[in-house]
Amino acid sequence: MSVFYYSETYSKGKNAGNKARNDVEVILSRNYPKLTPYDVKLNNRIVRTLKVLRTTFSVSKEDIIIVQYPLPRGLNWLAEVLTKIRNIVFVIHDLYELRMSNFSGVEIRKLRKAYGIISHNEKMTKFLIKNGINKEKIVNLQIFDYLIDNKTLYDHSNDKDMICFAGNLAKSGFIYNISEKITNIGVNVYGINYDELKNAKLHYKGSFDSEVVYKKIKGKFGLIWDGDNTESCTGNFGKYMMYNNPHKISMYIAACMPIVIWSDAALADFVLENNIGYVINKIDDIFEIYENLTDDKYRIMSNNVKKIREDIINGRMLEKALSLIIKKSN
Repeated sequence: MSVFYYSETYSKGKNAGNKARNDVEVILSRNYPKLTPYDVKLNNRIVRTLKVLRTTFSVSKEDIIIVQYPLPRGLNWLAEVLTKIRNIVFVIHDLYELRMSNFSGVEIRKLRKAYGIISHNEKMTKFLIKNGINKEKIVNLQIFDYLIDNKTLYDHSNDKDMICFAGNLAKSGFIYNISEKITNIGVNVYGINYDELKNAKLHYKGSFDSEVVYKKIKGKFGLIWDGDNTESCTGNFGKYMMYNNPHKISMYIAACMPIVIWSDAALADFVLENNIGYVINKIDDIFEIYENLTDDKYRIMSNNVKKIREDIINGRMLEKALSLIIKKSN
């Protein structure tokens, strides 16, 4: 039995999704030989499909192929087909149906016959099991890796502002509704699609490439929140946080920054168990953290962040999860 992976290439830039997939590509390339089933130059859907199938059939039935899920645009319908002809291990980036208000189960059916699945966390895994996927096939990633070239340690204890928030600001309407109580202790905002007219008390610091943003951000804590509401993470994006691993938490950790996260988010347990930050029910709860924060508390959390950082900046989270999947086959 041999293990291969489907190679894919996405452009670098300010898209965190591309950063996540590119990092998985690098980690897989260190450990396994690659297959090249995807050709962005092919415009014909039939020809693209045939190339994927031909590449898949090029390995033996006993071999394992690691595939990033979802597949590239226009090819995701093939996921279920691949699981029927070879041993496919899916590394999940997104489950689109979890973002939707009406769950149909179509996407889950694509994964049911997979040889193995790297799920984000225990909450996502429970959802997969509840919808008919064998728990023996699933391993939790825990948190995404975030590969960086510069291993410099950063100290945010002397940062003037309390909060850092980085992301696509078009889908983060809550930032414009943050109360003056919180903006008065400092909120630094980074990302694309910022509307400077909506809240003059925020400190907008610009937008940076996903490969360098971790070196640019400032603030004592990185905020994990989504949606339009400051009282709770609501809507489809808020619901999704109950299952997924936001890539920005890995970016904050790469920046050596402790975390403030919504209490119902899937990764809230990870933050508490590793003592790398605080969980909150609403944004205004940050003020209580601010009032009670001591140098000792912050130093302990920062040191814990740095321990986890060693794993994520070196790609060890995915390597550990894949080794568990592959061991099950031996």
